[in-house]
Amino acid sequence: MPDVKFTIWAKDKVSATTSRIGKGFRAMGTAAKRAGSVIKGAFGLIKKAIIPLIAGVGFLAASIKQAFDFEATTAQFKVLFGSLILAKKHVKELQDFSASTPFQFKDIAEASKKLEILTGGLLNTVKWLKLTGDAAAATGQEISEVSNWVGRAYSAIQGGQPFGEAAMRLLEMGVVTTDVIKEMQDLKAAGKSNAEVWAVLEK
Repeated sequence: MPDVKFTIWAKDKVSATTSRIGKGFRAMGTAAKRAGSVIKGAFGLIKKAIIPLIAGVGFLAASIKQAFDFEATTAQFKVLFGSLILAKKHVKELQDFSASTPFQFKDIAEASKKLEILTGGLLNTVKWLKLTGDAAAATGQEISEVSNWVGRAYSAIQGGQPFGEAAMRLLEMGVVTTDVIKEMQDLKAAGKSNAEVWAVLEK
């Protein structure tokens, strides 16, 4: 028969060992939790640091791109105007105008260039950019596209040329109505001046 004292001693040893092992695992669990908390906290700090950094880099990139857009646009208008001073002044006007509209600067600049080229600069004004911008916003069109066909219509009418294509494009975009086109055509057929025909479209 097994020795009773030995059996009791063995049980005590096993119990004590099991207790120590249990304590060891619990200690390991506590340490792991603490390590997890530390790691989580570290990641939290990194996240807090990185997100503003990424946002800052994005803002910087956007600012640099915008600066390049301004510089490129100024260079283009310098060629059109033949003057850097006038080009800088005009770009500043476009910047101010874009701040009060839903359109981006590059789209407004493109619309301005088209009005400058197609109308000899006569419609390249803040007034006409506002008119074409309002028409574009009301009809869901691009301001540069509306400006393009307004400029083409002006060029054709003032040059005594047929303006049907430009008028039809403006009609398709919803900028003018068939009544407006008919009135313009009737005035043209009646021998009225180009200014009178244009005034109907402008109105």
